[in-house]
Parts: sequence; structure tokens; C-alpha cells
Amino acid sequence: MLGHIIGIEENLVSVELNPEQTNQEMMNRHVILEDGRQVIGEIVDVKDGVAYVMLLGELKESKFVFGVVKKPSFQAKISFVPNNQIEYIIGISDYAEDKDLYIGKSPIYEDVNIGFRINDFFSSHFAIFGSTGSGKSCSIARILQNLFTKKKKIPYRSSLFIFDAYGEYHNAFKELHEVVPEIQFKSYTTDIKSNEELVRIPLWLLGVDDIALLLGAEKHSQLLLIEKALKLVTVFARNEDEVLKIKNDIIARAILDILSSGRAPAQIRDQIFSVLSYYNTKELNLETPIFQPGYTRPLKQCIMIDSSGKIREMEMIVDFMETYLTDDYDLSLPDGSFPYTLKDLQDAFDFALISEGVLKSDKIYDEANILKVRLHALVSSDDSEYFNYPKYIDRISYVKQLLTAENGKKSTNYQF
Repeated sequence: MLGHIIGIEENLVSVELNPEQTNQEMMNRHVILEDGRQVIGEIVDVKDGVAYVMLLGELKESKFVFGVVKKPSFQAKISFVPNNQIEYIIGISDYAEDKDLYIGKSPIYEDVNIGFRINDFFSSHFAIFGSTGSGKSCSIARILQNLFTKKKKIPYRSSLFIFDAYGEYHNAFKELHEVVPEIQFKSYTTDIKSNEELVRIPLWLLGVDDIALLLGAEKHSQLLLIEKALKLVTVFARNEDEVLKIKNDIIARAILDILSSGRAPAQIRDQIFSVLSYYNTKELNLETPIFQPGYTRPLKQCIMIDSSGKIREMEMIVDFMETYLTDDYDLSLPDGSFPYTLKDLQDAFDFALISEGVLKSDKIYDEANILKVRLHALVSSDDSEYFNYPKYIDRISYVKQLLTAENGKKSTNYQF
């Protein structure tokens, strides 16, 4: 026995060592804590005659199971895991080329091969921890290289995406196809100035949550505005002849909302001019003629302020705009069936600010305007290239082309 348990705190067990054990090399050795069950732990520290054991799992019928449901008792017997059992924990027993992956030799246990059963390992989450320069990236690269260069059952049907923030994996995988022709490697980059293929995302495949993350939206009012803008972009990004009545209705409702806002006549006039300057149709614009008995005037003249400081024709404009209202449509979120650009989304966003009536509330307008400024900054920056997709593509085809190498074969490894 190594000693006896003097403390158990969460998954850390304190073991007071027997005097004859204190000179042994113990760090990172595995131990069994046995009290009817075989609980496995790893010695993570030794100090002042006390070994600290991190509990890892249990041995059940010659199989190691991660996780400890019940802590060992203070009467548990503690001993080192014998070499013929250590392979159950960190090694490979009965190695099979088509099922197991060999990594290397153990630096602690002599003649113990380190590896794992492929299906068991990749069917659950795993992580590699270590300080800077300890070899985490090299470990990942070696695992994947060994996996994709196996002589039996090459995993050519698998697809692996690597998000490589520091460019550490390109050289490790770029020549895999020369070793195994069935394996194809494809590389993308977020560096606009690089010669590698740039990551491009079809904007029309993104939803409300995606746009909210992109613009850093946090408030409920901002989410509502994004949803409204996405609904509007289904109209403003399409051919006018297809959605003329809907566009007219949306513009007319926005103008009616401005007319009823209660603001000063000068503000009402300026806002109507702004709306119709950016959002108009061949039927509804600043030059649209308004017929009255005896004369005809363009719409822009009817919203002029007279000598008394009022818009004299306001009631007439209200009646005129109401002729464009229709309930024969239902705005819905984009379904990815048609393309639109960041500029289209920006236009729809600007219009959403008006059509949602946010001009009536300074607080809501300020919250919404933050997103407008962020979107404008994105449209004007180099980052807009990430959303500059050259042609329309649906979701299935987009994923398929991500998985297709230059030679037309399915790719297996990717780098971003």
C-alpha cells in the first residue's frame, strides 16, 4: 500500500504516504483506490509526505470508464496500477489497425503504447490542455496525421473543419493527399490580402440570431428591428415589378406614420423627403402627380410649408397615401431562396427605423441607431468582402462546395 487517505475534497484525494514510499518517483503515476470498486486516479502533486490524487474514473471488467459516481471510502486500499492494467487506461489492448489509433510510447510506463479506440474517442468531446509551448498543436496535428494516413479503412468519407487562428496547421496537412490520394485538403483564410481562398458567407443564409451576433445586438428592441429589416429586405432586394404593391404599401405606411408623429412641420417635411429620396417606386415617389380639380401637382410640392408654417395639404396627402394601402400580403423572414447584399440589408435597416415608428421615441431610436452605425461601418470596411458572395447559392449547395476540393473530389481537411 502507498498510504492511507486523510482527505477527500471534490475529485481530489489526499493520501498520507508510508515512509518507504516518499522517495519514489510518483508524479503522473496512476493509482487504484480499492474498496469493493476500483477507482482510478492520477497523482498530480506530492508535498510534505502527502500525495494528491485526481480521480479519473473506474475499472469495470477490464474496461476503463471515465467519471466517478461515488467517491472511495477512507478505508480504501491504495496501490499503483500494475503495468498489465495501465493499458486499459491510457494504452491500447489488442491493437487493431482498423479500429485503434496509435500515438506513441508512454514516457512513464515502459513498453506501454499510447492510443485509443477511434470510434469511442471521436464520439465524445475531448480537450488537450497545456501551457504555451507544451505541444498542444503538435499533439492535435499528430493525432490527425496518424488518423488520415492509416493503411486500412482510410476515413475518406469524414469531414474535418479546423479553425486555425494562428496558422499552425497548414503545413501539417497540405500534403496529405500526396501520402494518401483519397484525402483532399482545402484551405480558406480570413486574411483579405492573402493569396489563399477567402472565406465568403452568403448573407441570405443568415437568420435573425446570426445578424444579431454580427452587429452585437443585446436589447429586445434591437432584435425586433433586425427581424423587421430582414422582412423588409425580402421586398426591397427584389425586382420592383414582382413586389410593387407591397413596396407602395410599406412606403405609404411609413409616410402616414411620419405625418401622425406630431413633430414640427419642418421635421415632417424633411423626413418625407428623406424616405421618398431613398425608397420609392415608379408609382410612388417625389414626382408622383396628385390630381385635384383644376390642376395637378407633384407630391413634393404638396408637402411644402406655407407662410403660416404649416403643411396646408396634409389631409390631402393622408388621403392620397391611403390609396396605396393593401392587406394582400404577409411579410416573412428570408428563406434563402433569393440573394441580397449588405447594401440591400442596410437600405432595409434604414427603412425599418422609419416603418417601426422608432422616430417617436428618442430612447428606442438611440438603441436602434447603434446597430445602424455598426452596419454602416461593416458595409464601408474591408470586412464586407466576407459577405460578397459572387452568385446566388442555396444552403445545400453552399455546404457542398465547402466540402469540394479544386479537383472536384470531396475534401476531408479544412483550415480557416
